Amino acid sequence: AENIVKKSGAWFSYGDVRLGQGRENSKLFLREHEDLFTEIRNRILVAKGLLETAGDADATASQAQPEEEVAAG
Repeated sequence: AENIVKKSGAWFSYGDVRLGQGRENSKLFLREHEDLFTEIRNRILVAKGLLETAGDADATASQAQPEEEVAAG
């Protein structure tokens, strides 16, 4: 998705990190490195519009807060 994980020959890579040779070895590597798996997963979800980035979440939260109403007294 969006060239986040790249394939060259039989090798899968994420940035400078080689995940493994072949799909199964790459999956095993990601199971053993949950932090890297989560980082890749989140980048894919953001790229596909299925997850908001921290900046998007802040903007949405500030828009969602109702303005304070002044009670007539």
